Amino acid sequence: MKKIINTQPQNQLTISYWPTDICNFSCDYCFPYNLLGKYRYPKDIDKVLQGFEKLFDVYKHKRKETFKLEVSGGGEPTVWPKLGEFCKEIKNLADVEIQLVTNGSRSLRWWKKYYDCIDSVALSFHQKDVDINHYIDVADFLYDNGLEVNGVVLMDPLYWEKCVENLEYLLKNSKSWFVHTKEIIGRDYTKDQLDFLKNSFKRLADSHKLLKYLDDYNIVVKSIEMHDNTARIAKLNHYVNEGTNKWKDWKCWFPIEKIAIDTNGDIVGSCATSITNSTCNLYDNDLDIKLKNISYVTCPKLSCDCIGDTHITKEKIS
Repeated sequence: MKKIINTQPQNQLTISYWPTDICNFSCDYCFPYNLLGKYRYPKDIDKVLQGFEKLFDVYKHKRKETFKLEVSGGGEPTVWPKLGEFCKEIKNLADVEIQLVTNGSRSLRWWKKYYDCIDSVALSFHQKDVDINHYIDVADFLYDNGLEVNGVVLMDPLYWEKCVENLEYLLKNSKSWFVHTKEIIGRDYTKDQLDFLKNSFKRLADSHKLLKYLDDYNIVVKSIEMHDNTARIAKLNHYVNEGTNKWKDWKCWFPIEKIAIDTNGDIVGSCATSITNSTCNLYDNDLDIKLKNISYVTCPKLSCDCIGDTHITKEKIS
């Protein structure tokens, strides 16, 4: 492998924002630092919005015209009481598309209040804690109101039969939003289970939404350029399972393509896990200095285990 190519539009910046590390679920396969839940969430929303406004202005001078904001994190972003207000207000600052990654556990009343300021939702399905009927109600409501909805079912091999049963229930008793399955990193799967997961798409949405979905969720537009100039779709699990997720001393374009804002408000690499200092936190705290010369950086990490990190343009230094 000599290069990873990210084909998002050059005038677009993707931002991953982790407003909290608290979660109302307790998945035993979650990363240990995410289970600590030490940082609650920002209380001063005006300060948060001012920081984003400054960030947008800096990148606009670098010819970034649109911003894809992924609100996610090791915690559950909807536990932040001001999340809905934040989503409404930030759209007044720039051309911002909001993608929310959530377990969907907030009440239907909450979703009815704030759905119109969110563009797409990835609903993670966690076997242990999910209320499956509420999950379906939320997904159906968002789908009926025009949002891009992606059901992401975490398939736990320890409870495989129950996961398959729940997956079949989702497919039978809900509308045509996207459903795909996902492996849990660190779990061991049988050959039959891996064969089942080989095609992760278990249901595609209506055809008129398919192409937009594929672009929004970056399923097809990322590729790996191999040594023989062939290419394949970039998938995090491929990297991790094959041990090829090691790009130390490669050129990495994360400051140009995708940054993250962690729970402390610091700008880091695309995966905001500064709790353990395990990501590309290459800048100091002064926004004017850290973004003065936006360019590629030399990767300092031994490995990348986050889908955001692994999908950024990288080039091997000869």
